[in-house]
Amino acid sequence: MARLYEDNLEQDLAFWRRKLKGGKLSIKDLLTTFDNYMSRTQQGDPNWISSSNSVVLIKDNKWYAPFRPFEYDTNCTKQDTFCDPRIMQNQWAFDRWTRKLGIKFPDVIFFHDTGDAGACLGGEHTCPAPVFTYFKQRDDPTFTERWGTGKMPYPVPHRRTILMPSAYMDVNRDGWPNYTPMPLYRFPFEKKVPKAIFRGAGWCPTWHHPRFVFCARWHLADNLTHVHPQQIDAVKDGGKKEYLSIKDHVKFKFVVAADGTGPSNRFSKLLHLDSLVLKEDSPFLAHFYRSVHPWQHYVPIFAVNENDTLTMVEHFNHPDREYEYARIVDNANKFAAKYLCDRALGLYFRKSLEEYKALFEDMQGFIDSTVWPLVQAKRQLGIDYHQSIAPFQPMFGRRARHASEL
Repeated sequence: MARLYEDNLEQDLAFWRRKLKGGKLSIKDLLTTFDNYMSRTQQGDPNWISSSNSVVLIKDNKWYAPFRPFEYDTNCTKQDTFCDPRIMQNQWAFDRWTRKLGIKFPDVIFFHDTGDAGACLGGEHTCPAPVFTYFKQRDDPTFTERWGTGKMPYPVPHRRTILMPSAYMDVNRDGWPNYTPMPLYRFPFEKKVPKAIFRGAGWCPTWHHPRFVFCARWHLADNLTHVHPQQIDAVKDGGKKEYLSIKDHVKFKFVVAADGTGPSNRFSKLLHLDSLVLKEDSPFLAHFYRSVHPWQHYVPIFAVNENDTLTMVEHFNHPDREYEYARIVDNANKFAAKYLCDRALGLYFRKSLEEYKALFEDMQGFIDSTVWPLVQAKRQLGIDYHQSIAPFQPMFGRRARHASEL
């Protein structure tokens, strides 16, 4: 795991270590960050991205939401209360990591961002302390320059966020208790359909401006598929007829990872297939992206022009390219098996929380003296109202399965 930490987590922590110059963040910095997000709560929408729903306490290897108006435990794994779907998935994963894998997490309190592009977009004052997010944008000056002036409006604020693993890593995205680990899927090379396959929702980037097309998913489905059906099979917002499970993607020689509003959770799953991943060139980052590289683990598309997906399909369909094809696929599969398995995700999350906690002056004392007594007081007072989420069940279970599930 050392390589993954060095490539990714250390880069996320670098901003704070430079800023602190050997010092520590205060509890006031932490609470100011929480308050800033509380002030963004929209009236009439109490489940939005506020501190009351998104501050997480881990204490004695258990998960709490201490600032919610009612619940003191907020056990998403029992599905007896409303939880943001992303927080729900992450708590389901936390339950597996602690109960089944025996991973011990530190006592810690943090803000669990649920946005598509990461938090701290309000500028310097928004996040005097780090928040945890699934995605953010690169702040590498060379990348920003290559991408184009004015096309990446938010990279600098993203320096303040710490990436956490996405928990959407089971085969069917069913979560707890139906979790099935993502295996490596194989299919005979000679039987693979020589096309690039894409299935997904018709979401488009809103946090940066793509270089060549307004929306890669639209371009693939509405343009390239119709003009070049022998090379591209892309469907956005499809129904049951067009649905294709992730394991059936392996029947195609090429599988496409194209950005939605944020980067697709599909990319990490596609690395488990013995098909060549064609990934949209993008400023987005997830927790492991800085350890995978073009031409080593995947082939970049929308990197030269709007039609280079066709160029790559034609290139790697040539018999002389089979060795190069196999080399990239093998690298991707080895990386996925080692660094994207469930244990690796849990260990990365633990390490990120440990390093985050170390940035603060006596976070443990604050938890023990203030936050934990609040949780205990709610419990003793019986403030434990749990709203049934039965009406929401189709959103989270098998009945929700459709083209946008990934």
